[in-house]
Amino acid sequence: MSLARQIASNDADNGTLLWVGQSGRHYRLLPEGTDGFQLRDSHVHVLVAGERALWAGSERDVVSDPQSRSHFRKAMSAGVSVYRLEPTPDEDQRSIIAWDIVHGSPAGPLRLVDTD
Repeated sequence: MSLARQIASNDADNGTLLWVGQSGRHYRLLPEGTDGFQLRDSHVHVLVAGERALWAGSERDVVSDPQSRSHFRKAMSAGVSVYRLEPTPDEDQRSIIAWDIVHGSPAGPLRLVDTD
């Protein structure tokens, strides 16, 4: 089995969501359960409902930005799935990446190419 096939298989098994930002950049979002979910300042968290990211950001965004806090609360009441961006971006890139994700969409289905 090729490495690409193994990665795609592992991602599908653990609920990883592949996302394309408005910029065209691809992101890997790891699932986090809503039970016991805790915002962290060092991560970009993404709240997804259906095929839309309703909010993306960090603990700092919720604490320091009233508009972000309002969007976060509204999203959490909408029965969302919670994801965490992997890998964690640099601090100076977090807000740009969060914006890109919120204005993006899920990547289309993966096509596995057998390279064996």
